[in-house]
Order: sequence, then C-alpha cells, then structure tokens
Amino acid sequence: MRDIQKNFVWQVVTTGRGLAAHEVGTGKTASMIASAMELRRLGLAKKPMIAVKKANIEQITKEALELYPGAKILSTADNFDAQNRKRTIAQMATGDYDMVIMTHDQMDLLAMRPETQSQYINEELSELRAAREAAWQDDPKKSNRVVKALEAAQAKLEAKLRDAIDASEKDDAVHFEETGIDQIFVDEAHRYKSLPVYTHGERVKGVPQTRSDRATNMLMRSQWLQEHNGGRGVVFATGTPVANTMAELYNIQRYLQPNELKERGITSFDSWASAFGDRQTEMEPTVTGDYAPVTRFSKF
Repeated sequence: MRDIQKNFVWQVVTTGRGLAAHEVGTGKTASMIASAMELRRLGLAKKPMIAVKKANIEQITKEALELYPGAKILSTADNFDAQNRKRTIAQMATGDYDMVIMTHDQMDLLAMRPETQSQYINEELSELRAAREAAWQDDPKKSNRVVKALEAAQAKLEAKLRDAIDASEKDDAVHFEETGIDQIFVDEAHRYKSLPVYTHGERVKGVPQTRSDRATNMLMRSQWLQEHNGGRGVVFATGTPVANTMAELYNIQRYLQPNELKERGITSFDSWASAFGDRQTEMEPTVTGDYAPVTRFSKF
C-alpha cells in the first residue's frame, strides 16, 4: 500500500472516524477495505459495513476478495428486494462477517427506530426554535420573512415527529440498530450533503435551504453509531467534500465531529458561521440590468 493509504488505515484504527477527501485514483476503496479488516483483526469493530454506489458494488466486492482472499464478506447486491430483505438482514445480524458491502440505496432502506428518530428530531426542533427566536429578537419587522420561513420548517418537522411516533406502534420493519453493524464506511459521501441548515439571518447565498430524508437519516445513523461506540464508527470518502456551498463543511462536521462542535459551544449553523465563516457583500447585476448588493457565505 502507498503511504497515503497506510495513513488512512492508521487514522481509522486510532480514531474510528475520518474523512478521506482524496481525489479520484488515490486508492480510497482499497483503503476502506483494509481499514475494515484491521478493525476486525484488532477487535475494534464487530461488523464493519461499506456503502457504495449500486454500479460499483460487484467490482468493490471483487476487489475486497482479491485483497483478502480468505475474508468473510456479505454482499447484498442481489439479495435486498422486498422478498429477500428480511432474510438478508437476519443473515447480516446473526452472521460473523469481516465486512458487509451494501449499496447506498439499500442502506437508506434501513431506517432508524422510531424512538431514535424522535430523539434526533427533537434536537433539530430545538435548534430551529433557537434560530427563530434569535431572528425575532434581531429585528421583528426586518426578520418577519425569516421567522415565517422558520415557522414553516418547524411545522414540517413536527409533522415528521408525529409520523415517527405513530410508526412506533405499527412498524414491523427491520431497523438499522438491529443489524449489528458498528462501523460504516460511506463511499461517494457527497450524496448525503443535503442536511437542513437553519439561520436567523436574512437569506444568504451559499447557505442551502434544502433537506433530504437520505441525509437526515444518515445524520441520525452516524450520531447513533458514535454515541454507542465511544465516539467511533463513521468514515466518509469523497473526492468532492465541498462542491456547491461553504456550508457543506459544517454538515461534514455535524456527521463526523458532533462532540467536538458541542465541546466548543457550537450548536447551530449561526454559531459555526460566526466562528469560521466569512460573509461578503458585493454589487452584482440583476435580471433588469441594475446592480444590487448580494451577500454570500464565501469563505471558511
């Protein structure tokens, strides 16, 4: 292995976490496979999982077996349709595997337990309410539009909380917590960048307003793993960690460094941005040909 790959493995062994933001061709796949095997060999993980793109799962499984011919690997490539899903998950939960290789879509089907969802949704609601209160205190008239947007987001989130509570009484699905997986490696992790970001300021370009269930579930999954494994359990790999907005770096830290943020009193995007971000305002042309000031979150 190259030095960069050995360093990758050492980082994972010593911390159980990491971001491999290496460009294409630097051997991230082999590094993840080697890290999973080392964690197993040292008894630091009982059942590592590597989540990959659907188009790559067979090739990555083949690469894992070439690197470690004697490894016990469970690939869920063709065994995760509606008829076989529960059987495959039972096999995953009870079997003694060196690693499990799944597609992103298959992993996303493994929802968190309703009670776990409730816990994290309530935490997100607290952050949202704090942003709304701060917006109102800044300037009730100026911030009226911001407050209304935050109130609409709160209503959607509260509906999601009610759905999670209702599901706890009737859901017979198999959940992620029941699989026995205690370490995940997420290839092409930029697929999970669309976490909601709440800010009490006027809308600033470079601060995303979108959310996806896929990313929200990944945040729950990553924080749950770290809480139950002494701060270990999540490794991301992507060649494009920051693609569209500076706020993507904040979201990466929410996934991989939640405790470090809390230890520093950083519990919201606004507190992170005031410490590490730079908003710049410049005159830019409008569609009418005039110029208007535009504020962007442009540096970190």
